Amino acid sequence: MKNTVYRFAVPYTFDGETYTEVDFAGAEKLKGKILHDAQLHAGRKSCDGLAFEKNLKIFAYLANAATGRSMEFFEDMDMEDGMGAMAFFYDLLEREAEPVTNLSSMGISTSTLMRAQEMITYAANSACGMMAQNVGLCFAVYSVLTGKPLHEMVSGGVADAYAILLEVRSLFFTQVLRKAKEAQAAMKASEEAETSPSA
Repeated sequence: MKNTVYRFAVPYTFDGETYTEVDFAGAEKLKGKILHDAQLHAGRKSCDGLAFEKNLKIFAYLANAATGRSMEFFEDMDMEDGMGAMAFFYDLLEREAEPVTNLSSMGISTSTLMRAQEMITYAANSACGMMAQNVGLCFAVYSVLTGKPLHEMVSGGVADAYAILLEVRSLFFTQVLRKAKEAQAAMKASEEAETSPSA
């Protein structure tokens, strides 16, 4: 991994020591399963509303594993450096990931995606409310749609697993947006039909 050092905007004092940077080089040794573990650690609410990358508890868990520094080290940062370190870390994972199968190019329908979701039991213990924010479910859906064994995702590198999470999430939200636009167009057509004068 290159450029693994995040430099604080201002020196950061924690437990009596002052730091000017933090090195995330240890992320290279992390396995994909840690994304799921981090979400379980953060609890059910980590799947509801907040994007995975904006959840401080998830980030602190991952950063602790990558650096050996305590979770409190990351949770106690000021807003600027907390958000900065978080963005830097996820950007690092994205840069290091191998290309993944482009699900959008496969022509997967919303109904197929939903059926794939129903087939999944891997993420049952996460009990997350939003499919696209549930790491285990995203892994499992990717496995069903591409044929890639689930164990390869959870035992492979964390950067590649993160890329899979982003790909499934992108597909899911694209499908939801398309359905919403179709529903909006149908509603508009119905309203116009009701208000147009009879022939």
